[in-house]
Formats: sequence, C-alpha cells, structure tokens
Amino acid sequence: AVPAPPVQVQAAEIPASVIVAMAEPVHMLAAPDQQTAAQLSSRTGRLVIAPPPPVRPAIAEMPVRKVAPAPLVDSQAMPPKNVAQPAVAAAAPRTRPAAGNLEEAVEALHAPPGAAPAAQTEADALNDAEARKTAPAPPAPVVATAPTGPTRGFVPRALTGGAPAYPAAYEMDGSGRNGRVTVDCRIDTNGAPSGCRVVSSSGGSRFGSSVLNWLGSGQVRFAPILRNGQATAETHQWSINFQP
Repeated sequence: AVPAPPVQVQAAEIPASVIVAMAEPVHMLAAPDQQTAAQLSSRTGRLVIAPPPPVRPAIAEMPVRKVAPAPLVDSQAMPPKNVAQPAVAAAAPRTRPAAGNLEEAVEALHAPPGAAPAAQTEADALNDAEARKTAPAPPAPVVATAPTGPTRGFVPRALTGGAPAYPAAYEMDGSGRNGRVTVDCRIDTNGAPSGCRVVSSSGGSRFGSSVLNWLGSGQVRFAPILRNGQATAETHQWSINFQP
C-alpha cells in the first residue's frame, strides 16, 4: 500500500473588522421567544437571546393488528351420526344461543371458550327425583349377632347305660368294702364320653377297672353341654362312689 502524503495545515487569516468587533463589548438582549427575538434584533441591530423551542419527544407508534372474529356455530346443529368427534381443542369456538332468550345470549357471549354447560333444568331435576324414588333400596348390611340360648353345664349323671357294676370279686370275699374313683373324660357334643382315664381310686383297683369298662361300653350318654344354646365338647372330672 502506498502511504498517503502528509497533510499541511495553514492558519487562516482573520479579517481586521472581525477582530475589532470581538474586542468591543457585546450588549445582548433577552426575548421571551424566537419571534420576538428576531423582531428586536432587526430593529436594534443587536444580538437578542431567546429560549430554545421546546423539543417534543418522539412517540413510537405500535402497529395495530386486526384479528378476524371467530365464526359462530349454531348450538342447535347436531353432529352427524357414526362420525368420530374430534378431540377438544385448546380454544373451542363460542356457540350461538337459541333465538328469543336474551339471558342465555349474554351468558354465552361472556362465558370463556369451552365452558361447562348450564345446570340442569327443573324438568330434569324432577325426573331425577322420581328415578331415585322408584329405584330399589340397597340391601341392609348383615350384622353378625352373637348366638343366644340356654346354657347348661356338665351333669355327672348318665342318661343311658346305667351305672358301673360293683366288682364281683369283692362281693364273693364278703369284705363289704366301699370304693371311690375319680375319672377324667371328654364329653362330646352328643353326650358320649371319650378318652377317659382314672385320676385316683380308693378301696381297690377293681373299682377303677369297673368304671373304665362301663364308660367304654358305648352305651353311656350324658346330657350334652350347652353354651348359648349350642352343644359344646368339654373335658370334665367327677367321682363315682361304690357300696356293697
């Protein structure tokens, strides 16, 4: 690149009339506005000062966009059958109310798009009330109740099967002894004894054998044990006395 030639600056000569004018004192006048200042300056030939004109701020103009109104849809028009309905859009169009009802028209215009329908009419409410009256009542819940009835404990007296026999060996020896046997048995729900055993005995061992043979014969029945009217199987102890 070729370098540019150096620029030479020469001082300009100032006219003598300008220098004399600058040396003299300047008498300035003040005016309230630019028009008055121009008139005074032309009459007096002096410099008149006026305040600068007000500056109006620039106002940015926003462009106005025109939006086309949404189309009105007749609420009485029904969609054709067997046609899949489209999904609900984010902004549903407003519906036009039926003619002749001013209140519905105002509510439809002020309601947001996609708003829920109005409450049911009085006729619908009456129909719902009649349907509830004619509907069958739900079944009452079943509450479990405790069984009630008579209660009877164990009675150590056989209803069938008689009584244990006195040992024949003790009758033959003429000893005339007395005996006492304490036995333990389970009384079933039908009154039959089972699982019997001798707890203690006195007077001789044959008394205990006679009691076990009698209870195990299958002919002995006691009155069933009742708890609130229901037969119950329980285990009990009782004593049997022997006399010659």
